Amino acid sequence: MAKSLVSLSLGIIAGNILAGTVNIVGSICPYLVSYFHSINSDIWSTQVISISTIGYISEAITNVLISYFSKRYKDFTLLFYSCGLSLLLFVVCCFINEPYTFFVVFGINTGMISVFASYVPVWIAWEHSDKKYKGLLSGFATCAYMLGPFIYGLIFTATANYDNKPPITVENTTEVLFDETIISRVPFSLYTFTAFSFVLGISMCMFLHIKNSYFTEKVHESSMSISDLIKQKSFWHAFSLLFFKIFHYHYLLNIYKILGLYYNHDDFSMSAISAIGFISAALLRILVGYILDRFDWKKFTILVILSEIFICLTFPLTFTNVYLFGIWFTLSLSLSSSSFLMIWILAQKLYPKDRWVMGLISLSLIFDMLLVNIFQGFVTPVIFTQIIGYSFTFVLVSVLLLCALCLTILFDTRTDYPGLLENDTKHE
Repeated sequence: MAKSLVSLSLGIIAGNILAGTVNIVGSICPYLVSYFHSINSDIWSTQVISISTIGYISEAITNVLISYFSKRYKDFTLLFYSCGLSLLLFVVCCFINEPYTFFVVFGINTGMISVFASYVPVWIAWEHSDKKYKGLLSGFATCAYMLGPFIYGLIFTATANYDNKPPITVENTTEVLFDETIISRVPFSLYTFTAFSFVLGISMCMFLHIKNSYFTEKVHESSMSISDLIKQKSFWHAFSLLFFKIFHYHYLLNIYKILGLYYNHDDFSMSAISAIGFISAALLRILVGYILDRFDWKKFTILVILSEIFICLTFPLTFTNVYLFGIWFTLSLSLSSSSFLMIWILAQKLYPKDRWVMGLISLSLIFDMLLVNIFQGFVTPVIFTQIIGYSFTFVLVSVLLLCALCLTILFDTRTDYPGLLENDTKHE
């Protein structure tokens, strides 16, 4: 059992690092902007960040599709072929020079692999391990998923900007561009990115290849249909809460490196800050899961959102100091990164027999990433150049968090959501 548990854990870690590529754009955005701008002068950060929008749309759709596939295909078979396809698409991306084609293919691919390489390894591990290890295995998964962007970001920094050259700020804009030396190294960074992804994918399949049975023999029972679900107030409540709560996290992922470089924090400092931030956020995900298994969901969520609002409003005061910037970024990322996990746990409490429900709730990510793209493409440039800078955009983010706070307060566990109350009172 010990050897099997280690193998399953390593498989989950490899898979979820690979799955974390869907959040990589914030880490590598300046490199991609510089590279594709040299090919097409109309390409700026707005266009590159559309990769995230496409990726999260792809991820949300795949979240729904996986509930269908999981009932019809063996888990390992599903994992093997889906990840094999994604790895081949990463190879294709290395040879795409047309910017918009690259954005679409890369975005769709990262969204797809983020679902298959995160959920399916956990399902396989749960099936072939003792029930008492489910929490531990889930903790490994959430940690590795969070660390994925950081690890891939380090790969890009180490291969494209190992001599720590600062970018050049484009006059009268918020854009930063690297020089020709850095630009010429970006293709090699993409090759290294793909090679590392292959290592992770092959390792994942090797560690999770269990002899005899690869999947659950009995079909997971469902207590309702999709038409029944969408008639429930609790579904739309959770859907809206995820939209308002997770925006802070997605916006921060896309903007933090651009923000840091604009305020003259060097590339190595930003890599160190992101390392601390992503590691802290990964560890906090385990802690949040542990807390929500034992304490009241509503009270804890209110506390987290209030903390986020305070940190978000004070974040602009730290922009010019690299140390304070690092501390506030770490706090912001750590708290906001738990958003999906908190709503996932809420969905499990409300619908314990229907694991596919979270896939439908996560469709709110489509609208969330569209809003992030609007912020990055229109709100941020206009406000930054014409009014008072990035500070006001974080005020707007705080308004969205305030909406999430109101929705959380309006959760009436004693009337509308007895399933939530029942699960919470088990630990009181």
